[in-house]
Amino acid sequence: MGVQYAKVMGFRVCAIDIDDGKLAHAKRLGAGSAIDAKDGDPVAALQKATGGGARGVVITAPSFPAFKQGIEMTRKLGTRVPPGGSRGVNRAGFA
Repeated sequence: MGVQYAKVMGFRVCAIDIDDGKLAHAKRLGAGSAIDAKDGDPVAALQKATGGGARGVVITAPSFPAFKQGIEMTRKLGTRVPPGGSRGVNRAGFA
């Protein structure tokens, strides 16, 4: 539903996952691009696709590496939203 909400609000959506089925589903729902995180550095791929990083990142993966990547994908002064899976983040020095 996040893809659909973002599209209705006029955002350009890029889905990132390691599951081909989830990426295909995100494309069917309207994601403009999909990055397979198994195929290299997803942060670099997103920064290249967006010209420097995303203005907004919604992190839904329940893993610290994915959360860290979401932070790195966010453009300077951008917004990131961790609706779940952010347990332990403050221990790593992210606020």
